[in-house]
Amino acid sequence: MDYTQLDMKHKRAFLMNLRALSMCTNALATLTEESVISISESLLDESSETIDKLTDVEVNGYIKKIEHHHREYGGVLRQKKEKCTD
Repeated sequence: MDYTQLDMKHKRAFLMNLRALSMCTNALATLTEESVISISESLLDESSETIDKLTDVEVNGYIKKIEHHHREYGGVLRQKKEKCTD
């Protein structure tokens, strides 16, 4: 099977994410329950603060970017599916 440039980018991104996940899993295995709770609370607080600071324009911009990426990626998947069924 020939990989397109996009396929290779996705494969590379997946492998990098898998490696990062492995590193995170190893790090998390060394944490105590108290530290996990503390880290989780801290992340939630920071996330909430960041989200609260976003303007409606920024939120709409992010939504449009996500929708655009979904349309683009969906188009790529449809093309691949059509090639497979031809």
